[in-house]
Amino acid sequence: MALQPDAAERIQEIEKRLKDEPKNAELAVTLGEAYLRIDRVEDAAAAYARSAELDPRSELKSLYWEWLGGVREARGELEDALEAYFNWAEAEPAGVEPLDRVGTLLVRLQRWTDIVLLRPHYLRRREQGGSDPRLSESLALYGFVLDQLGSPEETTPLERTYGALEEDARSVSMRYLLGVLFYRTEHLEAARAEFERVLELDVDGTWREDRFSLQWDASAARLMLARIARLQGDPEEALSQLSESLKTRDDDAERLEEVASLLLDYRRYQEALRILPELGEQAPGWVHSYQAESLLGLGRIREAEAAFLSQLESPAEEEDEPERTVEAGNGKHQTALARAEEEFARGKPAAALKLFTRLLEGEAAWPALWGEARCLAELERWPQALESLEKLLALRPGLEEGWSLLAEAARHTAQPRLTTLARVQRERLRSEPEVSPGLVYPVGSERVVGFLVQARSLPGRGELIVTGEGGKLAGELARLALSLLQIRFDELGLDDPTYRVLHLHISALYPRLDEPPKGDEKEEKPSLREDAGGAVMAALAMALQNQDPAPGQVVLGRIDLEGRLSGPVDAGGSLAQLSGEGFPYRRLLLPRTSASELLRLPPALWLLPEVTLVERVEDLLDGIARQLPEEG
Repeated sequence: MALQPDAAERIQEIEKRLKDEPKNAELAVTLGEAYLRIDRVEDAAAAYARSAELDPRSELKSLYWEWLGGVREARGELEDALEAYFNWAEAEPAGVEPLDRVGTLLVRLQRWTDIVLLRPHYLRRREQGGSDPRLSESLALYGFVLDQLGSPEETTPLERTYGALEEDARSVSMRYLLGVLFYRTEHLEAARAEFERVLELDVDGTWREDRFSLQWDASAARLMLARIARLQGDPEEALSQLSESLKTRDDDAERLEEVASLLLDYRRYQEALRILPELGEQAPGWVHSYQAESLLGLGRIREAEAAFLSQLESPAEEEDEPERTVEAGNGKHQTALARAEEEFARGKPAAALKLFTRLLEGEAAWPALWGEARCLAELERWPQALESLEKLLALRPGLEEGWSLLAEAARHTAQPRLTTLARVQRERLRSEPEVSPGLVYPVGSERVVGFLVQARSLPGRGELIVTGEGGKLAGELARLALSLLQIRFDELGLDDPTYRVLHLHISALYPRLDEPPKGDEKEEKPSLREDAGGAVMAALAMALQNQDPAPGQVVLGRIDLEGRLSGPVDAGGSLAQLSGEGFPYRRLLLPRTSASELLRLPPALWLLPEVTLVERVEDLLDGIARQLPEEG
């Protein structure tokens, strides 16, 4: 940076004075400020450090650590900034601002355990600081963050918030927090009043709450008002608030997504199309889905079809796991894999090998490794095939065909011990039973892919037996389904459940190609949710028809005593994991009301399998009983 003459002269003057008065701490501070104005950060840091050494007064030390932490944070040196803020907190044992800076940075670094450990520091400052309004606010915000992390205090965030408002009734941050707490407990009118109060208090629109990286401001208050209006069935008010919110945060993709989804919910497709292209070609995946949905709503059928199909060919979003993306059938990887498999099936292993190897230059996904190994074996390049198989089986130790080919490769490379080991492991895998027929309910958990829902009907006197891993809700859903079937059995063409024993069994589905997760045995496994009701009811009904549902059918939907299926259903992430972990499905049976939800999912999850949208139990049973479409 070129120095202005006055700035350069000023710095030279201060440097000269400091040489004459080397122990003048005030001059060192002044020099640090002068350096900072011209972005000589390192020189400024040295000047501030010198002032702190020269004068042991706490205010100078605090100033130094505050300034140093801020500079380091601005430069992205977050760990170093955190150290400076900790030193600042030690220099001001009764001050709350340095502790707030520590807490905010810990949130940015996602160090959740360390955030919880701040609790005694805040409480100690409460004991020492009396009724400082900022401390009361910080305690309320901190309690809210702890509650979000699942580590609540004895004093609830609501109590803390009310206490802070007693000290300062015009605190914008506390009004906003109170609105959030009301919103979470579904006190919508009370929440609305608080967010409107925020806008009244923040007349000039300058308020911003950055403690703990909350990033609340007037724009966020309008977003909350829009959400409340949406829940209360007032789309015009919701759109008005969202539009005002976008005026100040027009680069916020979250707000734009809410505007677009609201327009689509109320079939205002032209308006949605007008706002969506604003994000350009680098837009996230939901933009393209919303564009396709808008085109479909306008009857521009071929354009909509092309838009959905283009998403099957486009790369997956960065947040998706590359390996799972390939397995789920998304993106260019899937197209390249299909082309390579086609070449291999035509008896052209050399051409297929080039395609598989090219795929492995990006991500060593197991399907490409498996293809490469088969091509090398077909070309009788056994040492290279053996190397590929070792990499493959490290990723997918449950792949039976991989162990078979490994045994063959080991035999051709004269490794008898490895041949025996591979054959034994192959037979061990072959001894595992096949998954029995049943309906699948996906959950999208790290530990469990989904649940297999099975039922049997035996002679008896109206008894219901529920076993397996579905959790407490499984029994409640089964009793609800049984009540429905007892009322409707005749018109549904079922045996009378009064004279049958119904046994419902629910088993967890782990990834087929891996060992089940070995987490803490005390950790609670995922259980069923309300939208598993359709799968439970259908399994029991099929048992009363003495039929087994064909495998490869996923059922989602809530059921009521009138026999209606409804949403909402949790489909997106769970379906992606189901397919990606080795459980491909050939039919989706969902409530009719889930049509709009489907259109906003990645097309690979619902455009390739057969989709059956149902409204009543008889539609669901008819859909399950129909012959599945041919694979491929």
